[in-house]
Amino acid sequence: MTSLPKSWKKVEIEEILQPLDNGNVVQQGWSPQCEKEPADLNEWGVLKTTAIQDGYFLPDENKKLPKSLEPKPAIEVIAGDILMTCAGPRNRCGITCFIKSTRHKLMMSGKMYRFRASPQKVDPKYLEFFLLSQDAKVAIDKMKTGINDSGLNLTHSRFLRLPIPLAPLNEQKRIVLKIEELFSELENATRCLCVSEETLKAFYQSALDHAFNGCKEHKNLETLLSQKLSNGYSGKPVNHKTKYRVLSLSATTSGEFLDQHFKYLDENGLEDRDIWCAPNDILIQRGNTIEYVGVPALYKGKPNAFIFPDLMIRARADEEIIDSRYLYYALSSPKIRNYLRKNAKGSAGTMPKINQTILSATPIPYCPSDEQKKVVQEIERQLSISAVLQKQAELYIAQAKILRQSILKKAFSGQLVAQDPNDEPASVLLERIRAEKEVSKTSSKKPKERRRSA
Repeated sequence: MTSLPKSWKKVEIEEILQPLDNGNVVQQGWSPQCEKEPADLNEWGVLKTTAIQDGYFLPDENKKLPKSLEPKPAIEVIAGDILMTCAGPRNRCGITCFIKSTRHKLMMSGKMYRFRASPQKVDPKYLEFFLLSQDAKVAIDKMKTGINDSGLNLTHSRFLRLPIPLAPLNEQKRIVLKIEELFSELENATRCLCVSEETLKAFYQSALDHAFNGCKEHKNLETLLSQKLSNGYSGKPVNHKTKYRVLSLSATTSGEFLDQHFKYLDENGLEDRDIWCAPNDILIQRGNTIEYVGVPALYKGKPNAFIFPDLMIRARADEEIIDSRYLYYALSSPKIRNYLRKNAKGSAGTMPKINQTILSATPIPYCPSDEQKKVVQEIERQLSISAVLQKQAELYIAQAKILRQSILKKAFSGQLVAQDPNDEPASVLLERIRAEKEVSKTSSKKPKERRRSA
């Protein structure tokens, strides 16, 4: 590990935190039974852990506190707080963000901590940037406790031992300014790449729309299938490996089949049931958020490798009259996606769903088999171009993340900005603050002189 500059000092995080109103340097929230919907601006809400993201805060990620419960203003989040998730899956436990500003009446949940930097010792943004660094993440990850990765905890006592490379206060401010400058450049470049990704998605939808616009004839989906539509089977998942794998909704949410998203079932007699995926099956999400309900995916895996779940409907094309790829692309087209979204049923607070009746009656643009092949070839030609461009964009975005960590690595090893010999060393700063506190304590304990009477 790179040695720190002489003017720096490695300290435990507890030493550079400011005491909170309750006298502690770390405070935990509260997890009451809340309403499902978020709180209005004039209502009290409890933050969900998803409100805390790496380096940014999402105040709308909250749940409304019921009117039957009294709020706890002592755990209201305010500007200057640093929030950290302290429980959850491994990849979500230990996530940190600095609160620059927030709305009123938002409380921490029991799965998060708050703490504040002591401004005499450390710049809050300096501390936040360090907590976003890979070195900090690795150190925090080693502190987590729990039986498995799906439910871990980070205790106060362990977290307060986190080592921090502390630069002189003036140097901290220079480091923060430099990081913000470099991150701003990266964010601008990444924003352009994200716009490019959105443009590619729009290009894909435009290509599908154009491909089927010329079809004058339409046929109901049920007339194009080799067998009736069928729902799948979900069963009760188990935590150990078995020969039965049932897909999760996330296996097809993207519109492509992703075989890593599944759960195991441990039941008898599943081999004989008509719930197994076969090559060229089209799996359609019958229940999801309105954005994803009706999303199709073409299964290209091995036969009898996966069971499709209850929230998916399987469609098998009659290959004598319609190409399965053509049907898949037709179901992915904007007009049919909009048709299925409009016909999805669901009351307030429930998952929108489509059923076999709605899907069976879906009007599919139809043309002779030779034209179908031309349509598929043209779509896939355009998709191949789009795929290359998207992979490049994804690669650049991944490189930007690596570069951010490289910047943080240099920042907290003293290599990002030059050291100034006139800066007060971190060790001297800490010692001076300790000495001042001791003098203050002594003065407060010293008895006052009694006034002499005249």
